[in-house]
Amino acid sequence: MKVLGGIVLTFISAGALTAEPGSDQSQDVVRWFDACAGNTAQSSVLAAAMDSDCAGLAIRYCEIATKENSEDECFVMLRRRLQQEVEAILPNLAVLDPGDPLDKAHLRMRVERLKNDEPQSCPKDLSADECAAVHAAANWMYARDLDRKDR
Repeated sequence: MKVLGGIVLTFISAGALTAEPGSDQSQDVVRWFDACAGNTAQSSVLAAAMDSDCAGLAIRYCEIATKENSEDECFVMLRRRLQQEVEAILPNLAVLDPGDPLDKAHLRMRVERLKNDEPQSCPKDLSADECAAVHAAANWMYARDLDRKDR
């Protein structure tokens, strides 16, 4: 198992996941991710694990697509999609009122962390685009978790 930024990436046989040459694998991964995330439990003890599976497998699928076409387009598209999702969640978090002043301050700090989206360092074996996608996936999972917990 490979763990990056709180995301567990499960290794699956690459032969079973390769797409036909010439297919738009990057868009396929993003569509798959959207469907997976759309099926994730909204309020369950399984929600965080399911989000992690969706994000981790999407990154794994991009790794496979990248090996086939030697381009990081999949990571770029996935990162953009994840960032869009976080941006869509942020307004929900801004209107939350947890009541307790300390909880409010804590929530405000957590939202600022998501807004700042500071780049993280990654292992040398990751490309810059893969690193950015992993970071975006971690932010997405964090935002979804905040959105669930603070409702």
